Amino acid sequence: MGNKIEKIIWTNPAVEDLSEIFLFLEITINIEKAEEITTKLYQRVDDLFDFPEMGTIAYNRHGMKSEYKYLVEKPYKILYSIMNSIVYIEAVYDTRQDPMRVSF
Repeated sequence: MGNKIEKIIWTNPAVEDLSEIFLFLEITINIEKAEEITTKLYQRVDDLFDFPEMGTIAYNRHGMKSEYKYLVEKPYKILYSIMNSIVYIEAVYDTRQDPMRVSF
């Protein structure tokens, strides 16, 4: 088992991503669904406290391994990195969108 995670930090771009997801869902479906889905995304991230290495290794646009991992909460991917017992949530995006918009 890996090192214990001390905290999880949502980067500004990831917070913006989540806000955009919420607003899109609120407008296109309803506020209850927007709250339900964003809550699931937060819960998925919280799983990293117990299982920080559970994500899949992310590859960059050149097909090389990156320092990032990702979690899937369909249809969303949560991109993160781990440094010194801290998880950094880097991006959250809908997999139905262009995945190359997230550059790493």
